[in-house]
Amino acid sequence: MRIQHHSQFEHLIADIRRYAADQTLANRDIVLGQSAYQVSLFIAELTNDVTKLTLLLETLLVLRESAGPGKCSAEEEMLKVLQRVAWESVECLREAGMTQEVCRTAGLQSSDPDLHPRCAVLLLLVTFARECFGFSRPRESFAGQRRSLVFEILGTIGRILDLPDVLELARQTVKKGRADALGALIFLEAYLGARKKRPDENLKAELLRFAKRTKKRGLAVGALNILVESGSIDEWDAIERIDEWKTEHWGGD
Repeated sequence: MRIQHHSQFEHLIADIRRYAADQTLANRDIVLGQSAYQVSLFIAELTNDVTKLTLLLETLLVLRESAGPGKCSAEEEMLKVLQRVAWESVECLREAGMTQEVCRTAGLQSSDPDLHPRCAVLLLLVTFARECFGFSRPRESFAGQRRSLVFEILGTIGRILDLPDVLELARQTVKKGRADALGALIFLEAYLGARKKRPDENLKAELLRFAKRTKKRGLAVGALNILVESGSIDEWDAIERIDEWKTEHWGGD
């Protein structure tokens, strides 16, 4: 089957939905994956048009409910597009002088007709992300990766919008050592770093415990790096803890 290249966003979305619904499609994983990749060609439009972004989010929900080859890779590709949409929107707002304090004082609401288009985009992404956290399907292999990518999206948005509920969710994710811990760590680093805040004592203790018990060195380094960057511990302390981690998990150097 020849893969079509699209110049119009709506046509591309229609094709993705059609491919997602047809589990018998020849080379479905390739066709669906390539189509999902082409969504990145419309990032500029998605950051300025909530109607098109809504259509993309609805398509992601359709894809999430589908099954068959290529479904997970296509969903991952489209979530990465949302991350780029979030980044472009935040950068635009920062350049326009929309600081955290301005956003907090304005009490941004998605229903405000005078809302800056990029703010509307971010609020729409936050609503979608919260819905993703509430979604659950037994024995779904992609669940942890989805939640991790959503945490990353919210980490970007959290540079300019207050997300206290997500901060608490990230804390609980690290505390319980869930599969989406990487995304939670990325969120915590971005969110706390943007506010130049140190983790409170409870979060500090949870990050230290997580770094000690995780079996993945990259996650241990990520947890300790949050504490180093915030000034909660110094670099030598972090290095000593990584050496201890190597001894415990690798049996030495």
